[in-house]
This record gives sequence, C-alpha cells and structure tokens, in this order.
Amino acid sequence: AEVEGSLCLVGLTASAGADFVPTPIDDHCPGVAVHAHMLNGLLSHQFVEKVDPRVQLAVVAVLGQIAAFAAARMRMRRALVVVLLVALALVAAAAVLFLRDLTVISWAPGLFMLGAVWVAVIAYRQATEERQRRRVTRMLAQYTSPAVAAGIAAHLDDRGFAPQRRIITCFFSDLGDFTAAAERLDPEETRRLLQPYLEHVSTALIAEQALVNKFIGDGVFAFFNAPLLPCT
Repeated sequence: AEVEGSLCLVGLTASAGADFVPTPIDDHCPGVAVHAHMLNGLLSHQFVEKVDPRVQLAVVAVLGQIAAFAAARMRMRRALVVVLLVALALVAAAAVLFLRDLTVISWAPGLFMLGAVWVAVIAYRQATEERQRRRVTRMLAQYTSPAVAAGIAAHLDDRGFAPQRRIITCFFSDLGDFTAAAERLDPEETRRLLQPYLEHVSTALIAEQALVNKFIGDGVFAFFNAPLLPCT
C-alpha cells in the first residue's frame, strides 16, 4: 500500500555487492542509484544539455583575445597571473552552469586556447622585443654600468625617453693646468696620460649609479638621478 502508484527500484547498495558502476562523480556507485537518478531526470524533465556550439566557439575566441592582450601588453609574470585567474574563472563558471542548469560547457578547449596563445605571444616577444631590449642594453652598457643599462632598457616600454622633471646633480671634473701641459706633449703622450685618468673617473662614477654624458678633453661630465635611470 505504501508504494502503490509509485515506482520502486530494488537493488543492492552494500559495498560487498556486485552491482556497482563508475560515474563521472563516483568511481564506485551502486547501479540502482544510477537508475534512480536517470528515472528522476526523466520524470522531472531535467536533462543534461550541451551549450550551443556557437557559444562555445565564442567563449574560446574571447579567451584567446584575453590571453593575447595580457601577453602582449603586460610583463610575463603579470600576464601569467591573469591567464591563470581567467582559467580558474572559466572552470568555476562551467561548474556553476552545470550545477544550476545542468548545462555542459567544455572548458578544455578554452584552457588550451589560453595556454597556446600565451605561449605563442610570449615566444614572439622574446624573439623580437626582448632581442631589441638586449641590444639596447649592450649599447648603453658602453657608457654606464650594466645594472643601470638593464634598468633603462627594462623601462623603455613604460616611460621611453619622454621628458620628465627631475632634480639632478651634475658632475664636472677637470685636470688643473692640463691645457698648458698638453701643449708640451705629443698626441701619444697625451693619450697615455689621459686614458688611465678617464677610466678611473668613469669607473667610480658608474659605481655610484651616475650616467657619464661626455668627455671634453680632460674634462668629464656626468649626472645623477637622470630621468633615464630606473632609480628615483
């Protein structure tokens, strides 16, 4: 009497029973429970549906654009963080959509697109922009310290060589009575006298994060806290 007019499923649920099957949410689910869920879906008209392929394609395309923008406009680590956050958001959205509406959206193509586009754009940047940056670094390292040269090259995308207001300290050095002494020396002797001096002065200035601007005979012109330098 208690089950009259109702559907009754009879099966084993004991762990020692043989009627167990794997499902997407349980590797060891009783077969009668699977039948019960299927029957419940049929009676309540709740069916698992896949999202429209056009929507799936649009999602993949948008994810590819996000990855391309992040990899092209941001530094590598920041772009990677953005891509990972977007990937987590995609997985979370797919889970919510399934649990709420029983709608399945495949997140694997989206994750593949995110990773593939990020790797491709970063590889392109390494082959082009980073090569140019290394060339600029090598060029600037001839006139200032390698650390300062690398800092200048690293900030080219952010600030470039645009004018900036800075309080700088200028350095001038000049050898006393050098002009009179040079008049008595031939060019080779003058070079042997000046070269060690200019090398030592330049080394000391570069060690203090100065940018050596020029040599004027025996004079040296440099400045500190220049807008090109990465320090403030």
